[in-house]
Parts: sequence; structure tokens; C-alpha cells
Amino acid sequence: MKNRPPVLHEYRYGGKRLQCLILLLLALAGEGLFVYFGWLMPEISPSHGPAPERFLFRFMAVFGLVGIVPLGALFASTFTHRMRIVLSTDSLIRPKPNRMGISREEVEIPYRDIERVAVEPFMRGTRVLRMDLRDGTRLAIPENMLANKAAFRDLGSRLKERMSREKALGSPAE
Repeated sequence: MKNRPPVLHEYRYGGKRLQCLILLLLALAGEGLFVYFGWLMPEISPSHGPAPERFLFRFMAVFGLVGIVPLGALFASTFTHRMRIVLSTDSLIRPKPNRMGISREEVEIPYRDIERVAVEPFMRGTRVLRMDLRDGTRLAIPENMLANKAAFRDLGSRLKERMSREKALGSPAE
């Protein structure tokens, strides 16, 4: 196992349980309505056979399961999948991004490899902490993936402080 530097500050990173729960409950309620209208609701005119709307509701009920399973897994992962962002003495440690989202693996980014740190606006009032690395990579930490806005502000100010020390010293921050 790789020897990691001492941890100065650690922040919980990941989806919020309440938001995931509300989203899952809304999806389950919609699924219940599709099942009711597709299979359980009495026929209005049984002599004409199943109405075309029933087919649509049945299709949506089956198709809705495709979305509910990942939502349930996302909600369960808020209890089991512990992710974090760490500021250490000489590097930033964060979850490694991949094609499917965020993995449990962590990637360590030395402060000397970070060229620029800025808070930028994102969608609907959300902000992201954008980091430009020397190799041209751009990384982002969305505000809504941290515990609260205070944690986002604290992370941004501490990271900017580390970066200014790094530039002033010309070596890893201490």
C-alpha cells in the first residue's frame, strides 16, 4: 500500500441521503401509478378490449423499473460507499473519476501539479471548484457533492491558501 501524507482536512464527498431518498420515493410513487393504470384499474369499456393507453402505462411501468434499480443502488451507496476529499501536507486526495461516475479508488494530486483553482458557476445556482492541472486536465468538485455550502467554501479557501503557499515557496506546502 502506498504511504500517504498526513491528513490536514477531510471532507465527506458523495450524494446526499435525503436527496437520494426523495428521488427514490418519487420514482416509486410514479411506478405505482403506472402499475395501477396499466394493470389494476378496471376497464372502462370491457367490450372493446384493452385500450391503447393501457399498453403505454404497462410499457412505462416496465421501463420505470430500469430507472428505479439504479436509484435504489445510489441510495444504498450513500450508506456503504464512503468517499472523501482530503487536503494533506503536500497533495489533494479525491475520488478517481471514471466513465461510470466516481469510483472508490482515490487519486492523489500533488499541489505542485495544480496550476489554477477557481470557483465557477454551474447549473441552477450550483457552483463548482475547478482545478486546472499542468498536464491540461480540468477537474471539478461540485458544491452539491459536499456535505453543505460551508464545507464547499472551507475546501475552496483552504485549497486556494495551499496553492498560494505553493507558489510563494516554489516547493510543496508545509
